Amino acid sequence: KKAKDMFREINIEPLEEIEFGVIIDTPASSILIKEICDDGIDFVVIDLEKLTRMTLNSNEGSYNEYHPAVLRQISNIVKTCRRLSVETSIIGKQICEPEFIEFLIKNGVENFICDINGINEAKNKIAKTEKKLILKAVRDEYHSQQL
Repeated sequence: KKAKDMFREINIEPLEEIEFGVIIDTPASSILIKEICDDGIDFVVIDLEKLTRMTLNSNEGSYNEYHPAVLRQISNIVKTCRRLSVETSIIGKQICEPEFIEFLIKNGVENFICDINGINEAKNKIAKTEKKLILKAVRDEYHSQQL
């Protein structure tokens, strides 16, 4: 909202086609995600590494994205954004781990941002995870109808 207001202050009306978003990289922004979304943003990008370091008060290279506090924040961010029709993306090295990809997809992360050298690997892992989850859902549905 502030960015759009700044444009208006200099007599530039922001185009509807231009999307505005924010990076969620601190526990404070995670806690205030609803208020941030209510400001009229179109998307959020979760900076996984920085959010993890800030949450766990740890140095670069010595942090755990699987810590319950980090996972809970990600879930809350994504669920809030989905409820408010705000697109969610995530960036970070850990997003290429199959277990983490599954967690992110199940929670509803829509976009994955990764290093250029890891794009094909990430795409393959994401596709494999989505296929696995779809097959599980179809099988569960089939078996529930057979009872």
